[in-house]
Amino acid sequence: MTIISKPIMQIVMALTVALGLGFSTAQPAEARHHGGALAAGIIVGVVGAAIISNEIRRSHRRHRHWRRHHHHAVSCYRGTEQCGWVGHRECWYNRYDERVCRGGHYKCWRERICN
Repeated sequence: MTIISKPIMQIVMALTVALGLGFSTAQPAEARHHGGALAAGIIVGVVGAAIISNEIRRSHRRHRHWRRHHHHAVSCYRGTEQCGWVGHRECWYNRYDERVCRGGHYKCWRERICN
């Protein structure tokens, strides 16, 4: 099955409604041909409704799948950036009273904040 993009689907829906209204309300020149225009209008309306309901069903299915597998992203956001030394790090003061540190690495991160 192919996925129809939103702008194309909107165009298809607008054309379906326009054609359905046009066929069902057209006044034929002769009364004996009235049934054909009405039938065509009904057919166009049914096909259009089937297309629209199919897209709505697939949209709900995709949304349900996304919520099931990505539920943590719905109510969480990234906090402010924090930076600091991580890992095994040793610090001491040398004979000149200067602080000397070795090891570890400097890293920046953003914590996940969830409501």
